[in-house]
Amino acid sequence: MNMRVVDLKIEDIAFGGKGVAREQGKAVFVPYTVESELVSAEIVREKKQFAEAELVEVKQASPDRVEPQCPYFGRCGGCAYQHMSYEHQLAIKWRQVRDALERIGKLKDVPMRPIIPSPEQYGYRNRITVHAQEGVIGFFLRDSHQLIDIEHCPISRGGVNRALAELRAQPHVRDGHYTLRASANARVFSQTNDAVAKTLRDLVVDLVPANQQLLIDAYCGSGFFAKA
Repeated sequence: MNMRVVDLKIEDIAFGGKGVAREQGKAVFVPYTVESELVSAEIVREKKQFAEAELVEVKQASPDRVEPQCPYFGRCGGCAYQHMSYEHQLAIKWRQVRDALERIGKLKDVPMRPIIPSPEQYGYRNRITVHAQEGVIGFFLRDSHQLIDIEHCPISRGGVNRALAELRAQPHVRDGHYTLRASANARVFSQTNDAVAKTLRDLVVDLVPANQQLLIDAYCGSGFFAKA
């Protein structure tokens, strides 16, 4: 298929972070864009109902566009929203929850609380899983099984990045995947953002009536809410 470049206006952000535009009546998904932006994009995959494209140029940027702090953003497949202000990221995710309730749950006009932000937008992850293959240690490129070499992950805590540095310093690393943690003692499942996990736990505690005798932690994992 001959690749073609088209001018598009981004109308929405799909779940997962890709911008949604329309071209000849067909939805076109373009990563690293923001609603209302005018962009040039190259069509790379075309299906009957939709097409996928790669961003070529932002011709008219949204005021919500920011400079990503991660030098790997745009290649690494781990993050999809760093080109947007954090406030706008939250607004998009709030809207996506509402839309999922309406579209999948058939629940309209469900009362929703304001989204609770993370105290930290970077340096919060308490664990990551990196892959090693033929001397390359890092994450997969977006929509690919090809690895990109990663020296430092800006969204991860210092302990995680120290563990990554130690792994990279080893003379020989076997091919495979490695889970790196901020604390060597944390071997059970836990939420990746400690501060948000605490906020979530406190919210659940506040919502439980004072005279409540029984609370079922139906999706308990390590008993996160039960321990509260």
